[in-house]
Amino acid sequence: MKTLLLAFLALATVACNKPIKTYECEPGTERPCMCLNDVIGEQECSKGPIYYNWTPRAWVPCSCCWDVYENDHGPYLIEKNDASGCWTDTYNAATPTYDAEDDIGEDRGLSDG
Repeated sequence: MKTLLLAFLALATVACNKPIKTYECEPGTERPCMCLNDVIGEQECSKGPIYYNWTPRAWVPCSCCWDVYENDHGPYLIEKNDASGCWTDTYNAATPTYDAEDDIGEDRGLSDG
């Protein structure tokens, strides 16, 4: 009887524990990114539907994925850039696409100060 009771309690505690949510990023975090057409842009972590139509704490597609048309009053039209390669099945906004260390160069050493 004790074994059956312990098994039931173990099952009950496992069933009550919610899985730990893992997020892609912290809201407002930015990082450089590269589109599949080798254009470098910026990427921001979504702050949620109030700011974007993206899930909170998920990476928004790279800025080079969009064509932004501006005039003297600011942006007036934002369209998907079909040449960017962002709108294929292979593009995943969560995957880092640009390493900032690539710009540093291999011959650069650590600073002393």
